[in-house]
Amino acid sequence: MFNLRNSVLGSALLAGSLFTAACATNTSDDAVTEISPETALATVTMANGALVQFYEVDAGLIDIVQHTPKDVAPVKTGQLRPVEVFAMIAPGEAIPTALAQAQARLDELRAGRQPRSSTGTAITPYDISYSDFAAKFCGSEGGDFPFNFCYPPSSSDHVGSAHDVDNFKITVCVNSGQAHLTLIMDSQTVLSTDVVAGSTYKCVTHGYYSNGPNWDVVTDKVHVASSSTSYDLATKWSQ
Repeated sequence: MFNLRNSVLGSALLAGSLFTAACATNTSDDAVTEISPETALATVTMANGALVQFYEVDAGLIDIVQHTPKDVAPVKTGQLRPVEVFAMIAPGEAIPTALAQAQARLDELRAGRQPRSSTGTAITPYDISYSDFAAKFCGSEGGDFPFNFCYPPSSSDHVGSAHDVDNFKITVCVNSGQAHLTLIMDSQTVLSTDVVAGSTYKCVTHGYYSNGPNWDVVTDKVHVASSSTSYDLATKWSQ
């Protein structure tokens, strides 16, 4: 069973093409590390105060967590492996041992993957002219995510699902109040966390690669804490 991280989120992520890291933290030494979903494999603090963290939720299942103000776009991870994302946002820094070991577990698990036929069709995003949220958080990232939803602001609970999923990415921006984000992958809850509107940091992005065959179903849920809660939501995935 997956372990859960449950935390109140609030930090920042990088802007545009700025990939200069002020500090990259290696959370382990050269010893073989145990899987600890509560401990970041690596943390990159950007020169602009942004924050990107890598967690291993289960063996080889790496969650790339990005915290950002609403007016700052998250880094486009696309089909990049987690270690490649780290190298891009922390150029010149050595890959942290814990992250490298988690990547090795992911690579080993994905090595035996069997081809899966695609049964879905590309989804046309909702009308996204209401704000610049879509420009920052929605879209296919150069075609890497052909399936994507971009939702207008909401104050109601949300339940969505994606089928036959290899790479899944979700962003929640809480404009006011508090929301609770849950992700369920093939009946296993991999994420259960609060997202709180802050004076600066309002958005969180989570990205995952399947650590085995494609997930049959990925279910995303957003629960609003009160009627005063307002949030934007974007989901995207590939097969």
